[in-house]
Amino acid sequence: MSTLLPRLLPAVAAAFAGCGLAPPESRALRLHDARLVRYAAAEGRVELGCHRDGTILTVNIALNALSEYEGGGTRFEALSASASTSA
Repeated sequence: MSTLLPRLLPAVAAAFAGCGLAPPESRALRLHDARLVRYAAAEGRVELGCHRDGTILTVNIALNALSEYEGGGTRFEALSASASTSA
């Protein structure tokens, strides 16, 4: 984690810079929780399930290239909206 955070937190701060919120400074961000989820359609593992994160910001990072899978995304139940990464 010690080599990841100096690269990850500035990227997260930059990603939120244009969203209309006060942009967080990377030195003010902290890692609250980390979870690695492996999806495997052939084994029936295709979703994480509805849950609530206990933080203000949540960041999802795909570890595979978009060409290696179909679908994916995050559903925001309270907003009745979904977000996904496109190629």
